[in-house]
Amino acid sequence: MQSLPRTQLIVPPWAALVAANAAVLLGVLFGQWDVYQLVLLYWLENVAIGLFGVLKILLVGPPFPKDLPPKEARIAPFLVAVKIVCALVFAFAFSWFTMMHGVFIIVMLGGARPAVDNPFTWNVAFQGAMSVLRSPGFVVVLALMFVGHGWSYVIDYIRRRERYHANIHELMAAPFARVIALHVFIIGGGWVILGIGPQSVLLLLMFVAMKTGADIAAHFYERRRARRAKEADDRQELESACLGAN
Repeated sequence: MQSLPRTQLIVPPWAALVAANAAVLLGVLFGQWDVYQLVLLYWLENVAIGLFGVLKILLVGPPFPKDLPPKEARIAPFLVAVKIVCALVFAFAFSWFTMMHGVFIIVMLGGARPAVDNPFTWNVAFQGAMSVLRSPGFVVVLALMFVGHGWSYVIDYIRRRERYHANIHELMAAPFARVIALHVFIIGGGWVILGIGPQSVLLLLMFVAMKTGADIAAHFYERRRARRAKEADDRQELESACLGAN
């Protein structure tokens, strides 16, 4: 039976995610970020979630045919093709979802009101969004968020072998569920802050703290789901071994 090795780490994945979100607090306190910059940052985090979602789909399951059950080992090339097709389908769907979500944020929270039939007004709106990337420390904080998600991918999914027990359908659906849940909260919170006071540092700090809590809850939920999948696979393997012995 495959086991999830207990890897001794200086920085556990959840702590890397907390550190990345803590860097956002510095942007609010010292970079004078407003709610639009925060929401746009969290939208760009979708790119990290989508990128590592593709990698998870491509690397789901044992890495070598010899580690597969006999029936699956015989169709290993077909399984590789299925992974590639699923990764492409996911990348296409998630890219469109992320793009439309970004347009909504730029139009509703960015202060721009581009006209559908006027390309110039759209250009002004997107130029305003690009100017956010030049905010003090914005790219650095975004890079730290990528590192946080990447660290979780390397440690939890690869080294702790969660991929051995992952389900490809769940891998394709999970990023959508996570992003929708988080961003309903993010956009809703953004509207509340805009209504009360978009420059209120206290409200922005509360907003970041709640988003960080949601991130950590999602992280531990994924770990519990991985443990349940492993336990189910272990039970099935044990039952198969008992039936074979009889």
